[in-house]
Amino acid sequence: MNKVFAVYRYFVFALFIACNIGILVVAAKDISLSFTSSDGSTVEVDALLIALGSVGLVFTLPVLLVDALRKETVVRHVWFECFWVGLFCLLQLSSAGVVTLTMSGMGECALYQKNGVTVIGSCDYSTSTLLMAFTWAAAADLLLYLLTVTVIAILHQQDDPLVWKAYVSQYSWFAVRHSLGSEPPTPSLPVQSVPKSGQSEFSNRMVAPRRDTDPEKQAPASLQVPPQTSLPRRPSLEKSQRSPTWTPRQLQLSASVPLSPKTAKAIHSRRVESPAGAPRQPHLRSRDASEGVHEEGPQAAQAALIGLVPYHSPAVAHRA
Repeated sequence: MNKVFAVYRYFVFALFIACNIGILVVAAKDISLSFTSSDGSTVEVDALLIALGSVGLVFTLPVLLVDALRKETVVRHVWFECFWVGLFCLLQLSSAGVVTLTMSGMGECALYQKNGVTVIGSCDYSTSTLLMAFTWAAAADLLLYLLTVTVIAILHQQDDPLVWKAYVSQYSWFAVRHSLGSEPPTPSLPVQSVPKSGQSEFSNRMVAPRRDTDPEKQAPASLQVPPQTSLPRRPSLEKSQRSPTWTPRQLQLSASVPLSPKTAKAIHSRRVESPAGAPRQPHLRSRDASEGVHEEGPQAAQAALIGLVPYHSPAVAHRA
């Protein structure tokens, strides 16, 4: 689309230059006829058209040359192009109006004869028609281009305030900006309270629910779960055993302590209840390790009673 706009832009300038050249040719021919026929009714109009056509060519050709050779220059800015195009558009409109009012109302013209006799006859409207066509074509061409550039620049000014300083031939006039969709904002509760008469159904639904303060609807205290508190952690046995400062407590039995009758009876009943096929277990050694024999004394019986070392009588072991 930008290429189409660039082609249209250069077409506008080319048409303006062609119209100015046509105005210069026709106005020069008409002014020469006016001097020859000694009729100065259209001399001022022809002179005005020649001046405007010359200024248009002298200004437009250098601007287009600079625009084609240099990429960064003030003549390529939007504001500068709108300024000079609007100025020449006003000049062309004024000249077209003058030509239309002056030459269309002429009914008779003075004609010069070779024998020196001036004859009044009908005017030749071919030159006036060509002048009106060229002036109105140039004015309409510049006016349409000026409106197009101005309207598009105003539309882009909302998104780009620096559009007036952009280059006309390089700016993306017809580019559409796609915005990313965002999530809708979260509705917030009103800070001030609104009377019930002014609240709608939607506002009533947006109000936060109130807590039920009825004691009958509340759960009884027995069903409420008390908050759990973290219990103090006890040191594990493995960690305590790994520590170098911990040593197991050793129990030593004394043979001089006599056994009570209940203890002796319990030992005797345990000997009887022991199964015949039970494996033979080692007995406690005597405090005198040099003898190297097993004793069935009170020390071994007392140790078997408290559960440190299992005790079996020699008779039961012999049966097994």
